[in-house]
Amino acid sequence: MHDVPQLFAKAISSRSERDQRLLAASAVCVSDWFWLPLAASIADLGEDDADDAADALVNTSLMRVVNRDRRRFQAHAILREQILAGRSQSEIDALQRRHAEALDALAGEWKAHSALQYQQEIDLASTFLEAHGDAEQSLAMQRKAQPMWQELNNLAYVSLNYEGQALLLRKLGRIDEAITMLEQQEAICLKLGDRDGLRRGYLDRAAILNSADRYQEALALLDGQHAIVEDVDDREALLLALTIRAFTLMRLPGRGEDAIRILEKVEKLATDVGDKSSLAFCYWNWATIAEDLGQRSVAQDKLSRAVKLFTDLKMVEARDAVQGFLNSLAG
Repeated sequence: MHDVPQLFAKAISSRSERDQRLLAASAVCVSDWFWLPLAASIADLGEDDADDAADALVNTSLMRVVNRDRRRFQAHAILREQILAGRSQSEIDALQRRHAEALDALAGEWKAHSALQYQQEIDLASTFLEAHGDAEQSLAMQRKAQPMWQELNNLAYVSLNYEGQALLLRKLGRIDEAITMLEQQEAICLKLGDRDGLRRGYLDRAAILNSADRYQEALALLDGQHAIVEDVDDREALLLALTIRAFTLMRLPGRGEDAIRILEKVEKLATDVGDKSSLAFCYWNWATIAEDLGQRSVAQDKLSRAVKLFTDLKMVEARDAVQGFLNSLAG
């Protein structure tokens, strides 16, 4: 029986340098079918060269035509894997950066492509840039998609776009801009009756306010929107909401006991859904409050549980931090 990946690897190596460049460019696009002008830009090929390369690859069955008029082609998923497997991480990173640059250059041409796939390409590029320490450029990428959804009058996607921008603005420390963006997201969700979007937006705003030490504002928001934020059937969504509320309460003077009551709910939910990470952080926060309240034995018990969970999860930095806290209580 033939080894399909090896057959693809051999077929790739037999192609011209031009064809291989187009193949490599197609492999960093968001799906196994791609828009030829985008791949051509990533590969730094002119229009004629890109067309010739695509035709040559179709003729050798390494690609197939999805829509000739819209210049959409498809490469087999195993072929994409083999293309990337033959390159170093630095080479793949360079291709992904070219992908982001190509999207930037083609931002005005989404109508010739697909709005949804263009958004997916934007998300892919934005995630890559953020992961490589360029949150500013990642934000710029998300902003490229905003006018597209506005022109299409697709308010649901405008709302999602605002959420993504807000989280990047938070990472950049631009707190007021992030909150303003989420206030605009709120207005859209209210118009659409989108309770899930409202819940996400309120929790995002509370987390952003917490990151700026504006705990009283965060709590006021959570209290004012309690029914939307916490009245949900989704246990994982409720777990996140309760965790943010507990985090907020524990940082306000005199609210430690209130925070512990919320953490008791977090403990039960995290146990029910099997979320060991949330449970470990719950115990860590609980121990912090207990230590402030003079409940040393409680703090030690919660820290011991957190250490075991972080150890099981192989979260070394968190484990070591909690172990240090525990050692300080034993001294």
